[in-house]
Amino acid sequence: LSILITAYVLWNVIKRLKETLYVFLQGSPDDVSVEELESKFLEKDFVDETKHLHLWSLDGERHVFTAHLILQGVSDYSEIIEAKKEIRKILKPYNFSHSTIEVELDSETSSLIEDNHTT
Repeated sequence: LSILITAYVLWNVIKRLKETLYVFLQGSPDDVSVEELESKFLEKDFVDETKHLHLWSLDGERHVFTAHLILQGVSDYSEIIEAKKEIRKILKPYNFSHSTIEVELDSETSSLIEDNHTT
């Protein structure tokens, strides 16, 4: 009987080990696509370019998203606020535990972030 219980416990540990390693390695969740999010951002007239989109899972159920967006045709603070509201609307259905969106105007230059960095 103890051998059967041990085998059962080991079987469940092995099944969960892959998921656990995936979380420890900060893998992207299967139910959310970075490409889908990127295309939704680019559909907006005020988004010129996306950079550094990152998505990972904290524990297999709670996810984190970060992005750097280049805005075009946005010149004053009120337009930036409106653009951020639209971006939040895009992210809301995904129910991320945390998201950080950096916005940059197309008139700015990004000296801190190199263009050759890939996601």
